Amino acid sequence: MPNLLSLATSILAAGFAWATYFYFKDVYEPEPRRLLLTVFGAGMAAVGPAYLLYRLAERFGLGVELALDDDAAVRLAFCVLVVGTIEELCKFLPVLVLIGHHSDFDEPLDGIVYAAFGALGFASMENFVIGRWLEGPELWGRLLASPLTHALFAAVWGWSLSLDRFARPRRPGRVALGLLLAILVHGLYDFLVLSPWPGRLFGAGLVLLLWIVFFRVVSHALKTSPHRPPA
Repeated sequence: MPNLLSLATSILAAGFAWATYFYFKDVYEPEPRRLLLTVFGAGMAAVGPAYLLYRLAERFGLGVELALDDDAAVRLAFCVLVVGTIEELCKFLPVLVLIGHHSDFDEPLDGIVYAAFGALGFASMENFVIGRWLEGPELWGRLLASPLTHALFAAVWGWSLSLDRFARPRRPGRVALGLLLAILVHGLYDFLVLSPWPGRLFGAGLVLLLWIVFFRVVSHALKTSPHRPPA
């Protein structure tokens, strides 16, 4: 078991490194750092409700051992309906409450940035809880990769928040659809990385695809920003 102080320091260093990456994507009107830190902290706190929901799921026979069940259909259903649903919902709600109607949510890219910060906080706290029982390459691989994957999953519903706020005409259900898609992608990823070879390879491919889509969406969001200087 790693030293808790060094573990916490490493986790926060990884989380803030990725936070810096997402922060500088917002080139025209960066969000207030205090608000971003608040969202990051709320994401960390959201691990508590997620833990309680996991315990509740156990009472209904949906314990985490199902993620390693011999039946692939059971593993997939658990990863989507339990893991994806609990974790994306617990990341989503604090961000919605904090920035859903905030005046600083004033350009399309902001939904992704705030979603990423909430997810990075969630991943950081989750890594502290789980990382105490890991060591070596497994631990360091998780510290580096988990914040990014959580942020990319959250970016899906983050973009739906932006579309709901700025896209015209407004269409009911956009946010719910974005959240549902994030849940499906999150669950599918977990299913793949817990599957035998070549499932893990497909999981890495899914993250790469999400990252490519992320770049395209960020480019579009910047082009439509009201803060973009005139050409």
